[in-house]
Amino acid sequence: MFLLGICISNNYEYVGEWYKPEKGRGSPTPEQITEAAKNCFITGGIYIVFTVLAALCVCYQNKKAKRT
Repeated sequence: MFLLGICISNNYEYVGEWYKPEKGRGSPTPEQITEAAKNCFITGGIYIVFTVLAALCVCYQNKKAKRT
């Protein structure tokens, strides 16, 4: 998600069809680019938090199993 956010913030043209100029549709505004990139970074942060939380739970359960 972080890589996608970086690509969106740099207005990389091959990110998706939303960024391709089409007839009747212009390229996204700077506000749309900023919001889309911010949302990708927030989602990436949430993914990291849940991954760390899951890893901590696994470690805790392994230590708990060794004690019994």
